[in-house]
Amino acid sequence: MSVKVNTSSASYQLQTPVSNLSAEKPPSTPAPGDGKCLPGWWPYGRYCYFTYNGKVGYSWPEARHICQEVNGGELASIHSRAEVEFVRNINYTKFADHVLIVVVDGWGWTDLTSLGFTNWAPGEPNEAFHDGDVGKENCVEMYHDGTWNDNNCVQKRGFVCRHRQCRFTLRTKALKYVQSALKLNHTSVVLQIIFIFILVHILQIVFNYAQMHCCGIVYCLYSCFLK
Repeated sequence: MSVKVNTSSASYQLQTPVSNLSAEKPPSTPAPGDGKCLPGWWPYGRYCYFTYNGKVGYSWPEARHICQEVNGGELASIHSRAEVEFVRNINYTKFADHVLIVVVDGWGWTDLTSLGFTNWAPGEPNEAFHDGDVGKENCVEMYHDGTWNDNNCVQKRGFVCRHRQCRFTLRTKALKYVQSALKLNHTSVVLQIIFIFILVHILQIVFNYAQMHCCGIVYCLYSCFLK
């Protein structure tokens, strides 16, 4: 089966059909990452998550634009039952019964991660086309119980964004140099490194602010996406 998806953001070709039930054994919660998240974002593993569940919903293209251009990430892809439960627990208020996740189209995530886990609601995806619909059901929403439904991409929903955690390493490296010099008992070197360490500490404050600001407005610095 092959279906082509067209949205205002991109075009995707479906390739490999996916069964309604995943054979994957739900994994345990991943170990915490070594980075940080902006205030208002929730850490899970090596990623940060942001949820919007206000009274005003957004279409899939609008939500993806907000995730990419404003929050510096992508609509969230979900890869385990533990991750489903995490998103459910951080997301819902009385205003949100379901939220948009990254378009799956039944066959692939738009963030290019692998589709090894699915959690479709019974009878989904069905690619239904109802009276009044303006397009096929080529996008995916997650219900309050964590199951997924395919729907057309102009439906207004809350949404979940995700990006890699930001890593901060300047001060850690400077501290290692100080410790090495102390072991060698090089007093002059220690004094020089202490001065450098103080300078690095000041630069770290500036770096942290700039990096966190960057993560929230455009994209993380490269270190957010590496490793």
